[in-house]
Amino acid sequence: MKIPDMNEKNTRAFLDKVRERASSYTPEWRMDLENPDGGTALALLFAGMYEDTLKKYAQLPRKSMLDFFNCVGTALAPARPAGGYAVFGLVNQEADGTEIRRGTGLLARPEEDQEEIIFETRNDVYVTPSRICDMVQVIPEKDGIYRIHREEDQKVPGNFPLFEEYGENVQEHTLYLAHNHVFYVKRSGSIRLTFRKSRNREPDAAVLRALADPESASVEYSAGERFEPFAKVEAEPETGELILHKGENQPVTEKCELDGTYAFWIRIRCRNVSLLSELEFADIRVTSQTERSVPDVTLAGGIEQRGEYRPFGEQMGLYEEVYFSSEQALSQKNAQITLSFRMNFLRIPSETYGQDRKRDWKLIMKRTDFIPDPEYDIGIDEVIWEYYNGNDWRKLPESDRYSKVFRAASDQLERKTEITFNCPGDLTPVLVGAVEGRYIRARILKMNNLYRWNGQYITPVLRDTGFEYRYHEPFPMPELIERLNNMRSDRIYPEDLFRAGKDLKPFVPLEEESETLYIGFDQPLRQWPIRIFFKLRSGSQNGNLLRYEYYNGKTWKALNMIDGTEGFGRIGIVTLLGNSDFMPGILWEKERFWIRIRKTGDERNTEASQRTMIQEIWMNATEITAEETMDQEVFSIEATKKCCVPSGSRKYYKAEVWVQEHREYSEEQLAKLRQDYEIRTEKTEDGTVRHVWIRWE
Repeated sequence: MKIPDMNEKNTRAFLDKVRERASSYTPEWRMDLENPDGGTALALLFAGMYEDTLKKYAQLPRKSMLDFFNCVGTALAPARPAGGYAVFGLVNQEADGTEIRRGTGLLARPEEDQEEIIFETRNDVYVTPSRICDMVQVIPEKDGIYRIHREEDQKVPGNFPLFEEYGENVQEHTLYLAHNHVFYVKRSGSIRLTFRKSRNREPDAAVLRALADPESASVEYSAGERFEPFAKVEAEPETGELILHKGENQPVTEKCELDGTYAFWIRIRCRNVSLLSELEFADIRVTSQTERSVPDVTLAGGIEQRGEYRPFGEQMGLYEEVYFSSEQALSQKNAQITLSFRMNFLRIPSETYGQDRKRDWKLIMKRTDFIPDPEYDIGIDEVIWEYYNGNDWRKLPESDRYSKVFRAASDQLERKTEITFNCPGDLTPVLVGAVEGRYIRARILKMNNLYRWNGQYITPVLRDTGFEYRYHEPFPMPELIERLNNMRSDRIYPEDLFRAGKDLKPFVPLEEESETLYIGFDQPLRQWPIRIFFKLRSGSQNGNLLRYEYYNGKTWKALNMIDGTEGFGRIGIVTLLGNSDFMPGILWEKERFWIRIRKTGDERNTEASQRTMIQEIWMNATEITAEETMDQEVFSIEATKKCCVPSGSRKYYKAEVWVQEHREYSEEQLAKLRQDYEIRTEKTEDGTVRHVWIRWE
């Protein structure tokens, strides 16, 4: 409060006014302050009394203010030393921790030209080399995980709103399915995922439809370095199937490496975990289906063939070969493969056809020596169907029934021919000519009339060649499943899991039921007390109940601590007092020594500006005060009713005085003294009381 100055005129101003008016009323008198006469003396006396009166009158407002404060019971607060916080650090992270005892002196110099100020620590603190390397905040209501601080940030942790959304939500619910051939679709086609619950029941229709709904889930396939969404996703709740359609103009499916596994991948990303968390299955089967496709390469006589072609040339010979390649079909191991084509035959004369054979003339010849050679049909009698297994060419299983497929009569009409077999599991790519791929081949083993003189080749001609494939039950399982939930990745081998009779829940919501802050330390907290300073910039948690817990490698347990922030209601220090089974654990993709702070009470509605903002978090902090504890001093005084402590030039704000009594006291007298006063005793070696000290109040 500013009190107005009522003393507007001082002595000099009053005398100047007297001199001015004297010239009008008494012109014959001149006031001379250097050689005062009687009139001047009277003027000086009156001016001094007038100034004193005004000064006293000017103090009336202040007196009234003090009387008001006294009436309402207020009083000046006692003097106390300035306080604050100090943070200790080690030379480097390799150094061992050290203990700072209570009362340790510190020096501070606010400015270069100012005197040093002595501070003392108010608590014991263990300076640990452990650092806060990771901080993660979990908001279950938003299904949110927010990484507040990471080791790479190289800054003091902090500057975030407590228990609120901040930064990027790194939460992800994703299911990855891997297979080395079923998911390969080169052009257009479909992939079927068949889910079965325990007892061979289908999943809930609503959950299966949600998987096909783009608002609830996104289903994609690997296309090299990226994932592409399927053109269409359909659900068939009656059969428990999810049908994934790939369009003709979409990129081809390609293998990619995910966590060290190189395969074709399908990725299902959950966008509505509240609904899809109900999905659970005890078995999953996968199949694929494509339209009939032409071979990637058809090689006959070392030349690539297209359209209509002669697989063994015009004039066939033993061990002639024709190769058919299809990466799409021949990569589907254990699937049923169908190679089909339309075939007719051409009659092609041999080089000796229609020519007379050179006769061996003799003097006497038989009639039969002049009979012309008959005409013969030269054709394929038997072929062998083979595949390459990585070492050599092996016979296709159950292909004997197709060994006569190229045998024909000269008058046979065009027909459609199909070669059906189960794709061998060891069929591997091989280089044929200049083209590497997955091949099967037909090789001629036997021919009819191959060496006859007057013959014509019955040559097969093929066109409209194509591959198809289909799977038969039991359908294959995914070779590998990876599940990503809450920043935790699980690698699952379906065959082992389902054989053990276990169910799989692909999308798992957060375990936390309330907002939680996780703090990860890089080194174990071995000694105590460890003090962590929380600097709050604004706001209050308005009475939230907080629970502090630590991870012991298996579960979360209550942390032995003292919360000096009163539930993050004010700036303060959280003191960790020791837990012997503090162990590291992998959480949020990091192996750290974790503690967590979670809300257990309901939050009252408050404005955003009133929420707690944690500005900075400092390890190894303690409270300090601008005081110095002096060594004990012993002095003597004369017996008197009043006592003054000799302080010299020192300024004390707190002192304890103990008076030594010279008389002797019995045990009964000492017991009575303890009831009325605080006393100390000094004893000799034999236990006799030597001195009695009484705290003076």
